[in-house]
Amino acid sequence: MPTPPRHGRARVVFDDVLWDEDLAAATAEATHAASRARDELSRHGAPLDELRACDENARDGSSLPGCVKLYVPLPAGPWGIVFQLARDEHGVFLAVLAFGLRHPPSSRRASVYAVAHHRLHS
Repeated sequence: MPTPPRHGRARVVFDDVLWDEDLAAATAEATHAASRARDELSRHGAPLDELRACDENARDGSSLPGCVKLYVPLPAGPWGIVFQLARDEHGVFLAVLAFGLRHPPSSRRASVYAVAHHRLHS
């Protein structure tokens, strides 16, 4: 059974294939921040008071109904993790959909929200 999260935190589950895909496209600085965030989230869970609802119909065209996000690093870092609520035999948890830059300076690079949208709706 997974380690239960601390009080006020939600259990987080990572898909290693998706995570590795996101880190392959990340800078060294982003990879370092992502690794620190993953370690913290895996050990202690996601802090409920830092989770933010994703837009169902965002300006960039992404639609992430029922999803939440966490800024990396807290409280307002330039990267984000998008989660989808899921359930397994141990209860509900936050499944990681995507990690990446929240608002890339170039439209040639997809935001974490666009990546999560694609994965959610594919």
